[in-house]
Amino acid sequence: MIYTFYGRVSTDSNSQIAALDNQEEYWREYFIRNNLEMNLNCGAYYSREGELVPKSGYYIDEGISGYRSKKYRKAFMRMIEDAKQKRFDMIYTRSISRFGRNVEDIIQTINDLRKYNVGVFFEDINANTLDRNDDFKILIFTGLAQEESRLKSSSVQKGKATSAKNGVWSGREPYGYDIYTGNLEVQGVLTYVKGVLVINQEEAIWVRKIFDLYLNEGWGTSKIAKYLNTEAVPRKRNSKKWDQSIISKILSNVIYKGEVWQHRTYKKDPQQNIIESVPEEQQIRYQDERLRIIDDATFDKVQKIKQERFEMFGDFKYEVNKDGKKVRIGIEKTGQRYSSRHIFSNLLRCGYCEGTLRFKRQKSTSGKTHLYYFCVNNEKLGVCNYRNLQKHEELLEHIKNEVLKFRTDRDMLSRNFDRLLDNKYSDLNVEYRLKQLEEQLSELQRRSDLNFDLYADGVIDKDEYGHRNNQIKAQREESEREVNRLKYIDTEIQSLKDEFADFIKQLDEIDVENLSNQVLRQIIDKITVKENNRYIEWKFMGTTTNRILFDSIDKVLGMHGIKPTDIEETLGNTLSYHDLLGDSDSLSN
Repeated sequence: MIYTFYGRVSTDSNSQIAALDNQEEYWREYFIRNNLEMNLNCGAYYSREGELVPKSGYYIDEGISGYRSKKYRKAFMRMIEDAKQKRFDMIYTRSISRFGRNVEDIIQTINDLRKYNVGVFFEDINANTLDRNDDFKILIFTGLAQEESRLKSSSVQKGKATSAKNGVWSGREPYGYDIYTGNLEVQGVLTYVKGVLVINQEEAIWVRKIFDLYLNEGWGTSKIAKYLNTEAVPRKRNSKKWDQSIISKILSNVIYKGEVWQHRTYKKDPQQNIIESVPEEQQIRYQDERLRIIDDATFDKVQKIKQERFEMFGDFKYEVNKDGKKVRIGIEKTGQRYSSRHIFSNLLRCGYCEGTLRFKRQKSTSGKTHLYYFCVNNEKLGVCNYRNLQKHEELLEHIKNEVLKFRTDRDMLSRNFDRLLDNKYSDLNVEYRLKQLEEQLSELQRRSDLNFDLYADGVIDKDEYGHRNNQIKAQREESEREVNRLKYIDTEIQSLKDEFADFIKQLDEIDVENLSNQVLRQIIDKITVKENNRYIEWKFMGTTTNRILFDSIDKVLGMHGIKPTDIEETLGNTLSYHDLLGDSDSLSN
């Protein structure tokens, strides 16, 4: 007979890997001692990341729970396929729990193997699946293994939530951090406890570099990933190369500004790996400045840029797979792609068809190089009647002059800021709104008391009580946040004034003679051109000057009971009233 063995550990921790090494050593010695022959032409070792390491004669799964369905254990599935090919006759394993903790999977696998006259020997209970007298024993211990795993999983979930409340990190550490392995006291005060995150200073340098390249250099996520791979920057645990999805996740992770956010999901069914979200009010969130790598201003600017790029160019498209995991399935595009290669990349629009203008470099017969932009819809697709050619030198000179005029026209900038404040706050009756919120909070308290009475009287069960209570709690927290905002509305307005001052400072610091695509993106939303007519839509504190003006117009019309749709109907739906106003930058004056 030909023999093999199967080993498995549920995590990739050092202690578990050591246990896996012990399993390998034990069975090798056991086979030699008992003169059991192995087929060295088969075997497989799969790491937690799913990478295959060829092995001679045996099968190992690293970091995979036995409670999960066998289909998630790649070495196990390879072993079953090899068994069907009669590459061995008997599988040895230390215990039923090593073979699996799912009753249905184990029994089905045993029956499938019997069809090929391949047996499984469980050393802990001294049972052989080819001996039908052992069937009852195997069934009993399989059921015990599954129940033990279920109870352990539930206990682990509760333990993780409790540990998270105490600052212990649950799961794998993010790039830029390590998990502290001991306790640290400074002058008799316990500063770090085992299991908390600490900054990995070498990785933190690259985290800051990623944010800098995205924010200040205008690079895209793909270009950053290629740069890190070129520089041979290592990832965690010798993982695969950098890609744009990893960079995107880093740029969005609040941990880098010291905001810890844990206990967001839980395993509802570990066996099928069904993962569900924890209600937001039960999630664990707190600030830990010791973990800060990126300042708030930088992080917030990056999020704004990411949102702008998403709206313009699309982003990664995700779905939740059958395992309950969020996986990337492609890129959801808007027809353009992000670029910062040229100074006007992604900024130019054709005034005739709203298509983009593409850069082109061409040499004349005299050998002189000419730089210009043309309408893609005309040149490539033939759906626009106008080539709309723009010479680079003329366009650049025009934009330089417009940037100078925009930043020096303090009256225009102040008018736009006043409009912005008026749009946000002029209709806000703080005292009336606070009274409304107080009434809402009183009603929520009444509903909370009623909910408890219904539960106490047995009208609703515990689950229904909890569901209703969570809904009421979420509504109460939202109302309380609004109350707190209104009480400090003056602080919010002052914060906007400070932001306006920073915006003016940013404009003043622009080197007009050395403009770049990244600088222009910070102050310009788009440049619409019709031959020699060029209209700039300026960015202004998270919005645009045109948007501020249109909101003001909407507000005035609303005061007279007029809706934008009313005007559009009057125009016969041929154009919107915004189109009627035009797209000139003079709208901002």
